[in-house]
Order: sequence, then C-alpha cells, then structure tokens
Amino acid sequence: MKKKCISTNNAKSIDEVVTCVQETSCVTLTSCINPIQYILEKALENAILSNVSFDVALTLLLNAGTFLPKENANNSGFCCPSANMCGLDGSGFLSQVYSLSNLPAFETLALGLGWNWELNTPLPPSALRPCCISVIGSLDVSSEYLSIMQNPSPLGSEDQILAPNCCHASNRITCLDNLEVYINSNTLQSLGVIEVGGFLDNQNINLQSQICIIAAFIETVQNSHYFATTPSAWITSLLNSGLTVFCCGCNIFIGNVATLIEFSNSTNYQFTFPNGCNITIASEG
Repeated sequence: MKKKCISTNNAKSIDEVVTCVQETSCVTLTSCINPIQYILEKALENAILSNVSFDVALTLLLNAGTFLPKENANNSGFCCPSANMCGLDGSGFLSQVYSLSNLPAFETLALGLGWNWELNTPLPPSALRPCCISVIGSLDVSSEYLSIMQNPSPLGSEDQILAPNCCHASNRITCLDNLEVYINSNTLQSLGVIEVGGFLDNQNINLQSQICIIAAFIETVQNSHYFATTPSAWITSLLNSGLTVFCCGCNIFIGNVATLIEFSNSTNYQFTFPNGCNITIASEG
C-alpha cells in the first residue's frame, strides 16, 4: 500500500509494507534537519529520560529503525543523502542511501542492497548502486573493498565494473582528526571507515562528511550524560553495526545496516530518478 505524505513526527514501523515512489506532493523545503544530528539528539534525550547510557539508547533506536515523514508543519524536515562529482563511467549513480560503517558491515550492506560488482554485470549497473563511497583503511581494507565493488576484468573491457569513486568532502580529513581524539588512528585503519554519500552543507553546494557531527557529539554526551563504556568502544560498536539513512518517497528511514536491509526487503522500490527521492531545497529570496 502506498504511503501518503502526512505532516506528523510519529515514526512508522518498518514492519509496514512501504512503497518508495517519487512524490510530487512533497513539500519543498527552505531548510532541512540533518538526520544524523537528529538521531543522536533523540538518543541522548531518550537516555536522559530513561536513565540509561547514551550508547544503549542509540543502539535501541538503530536496532528498531526510525521511519519518519520528511516534512513537518514548520516547513522544515529531514535532509536526504546526497552526492556530487559523480562520473558517468558505470561505477554507479547518485545515491538515496547514506551509510557509515566498517568494512564487514559495508560488505553486508553492499550484498544486501545489490551494490557488489557481480550483481551489476553486465553494464549498466543498477540505479541503486552509489557512485560516491569514501574508503579509509589499511591496504587490506582497500583491497577487500575493491574485491567487493570492482570486477577483475581487464581495464577497458566491456565487462569492466569500476569501484565507485569517492566524492570530494572537503571536511573529511578534519573530521577524522577530530574522531582520532577518541580512538587510535591505527584502530580506525584496521577497522576501515567506509562512508557512502553524505549531506550537503548549509549552502547546498558542498558534500560534507558526517564524521564531524559524530566526533562533536561525543563531547556533548560527556558534558551532559554518559557512555556505558568509552568513546573509543562506542565508535567501534557504531562502525560494527553501521549508521544508515535512506530517503523513501515522502519519508526517511534511519537505522543500522541490518535494519536498513530488513526495511529494503519490505519495500517496493519505484524510483523515478536515479538519485532517488531527494528533497528539493528552495532558493532563499
């Protein structure tokens, strides 16, 4: 059953069958709320109200999955994942999915959503395969990533499926430096930090890594509440399970890798455009 656009902040259950279709009736927004910031703040609010640790509260939210309408009565809603500088070389398309995870969680997501090269041969690849993926990790991590996303056919052959290129996120290095205040760089390199897509800045021009938001929120939690373990352990746990955002018609889904795959399996994809159902941001003035 097709879900209509409704102005409410009540989350829908991912058990409901949902149709993702480009909705012309979606409200055009003059600004939007970053869903990563939203879910972190919601987890902290729940943690304080329930007197549990922040990491426990966030895990509960991501394990359940949160499905919300993109717009609300205040003419603001949630930003959709975006990408820029995507080539037309067959590596992928603009993606309606954002994810941040380590390599094993990314591989699970890639196989679950059909991003791997085996499911995208011969060309053209699926419109759901993202073109913008940032891979930070050791040589082993990079090699394994390529084995998932790039086929071994000789370069230039008609069966060649290239690994998606990394879109330029100008704040990525700064974000990593901020995160490494809490977790050792070698640990991150070993885990692998794989970020699919991102969100545009306030001017809706430049793609931004979301690692900065996560790094900054650690200090917020330490100043107002607490972690069950340590920030380093929480970062590792978050990368293990993944943090995902997905635009679906007039709605947006926030969860982890497992719940996004569960959600996608219960969803009838009917994307009109290869970049999915991104919100159109109205120009001011």
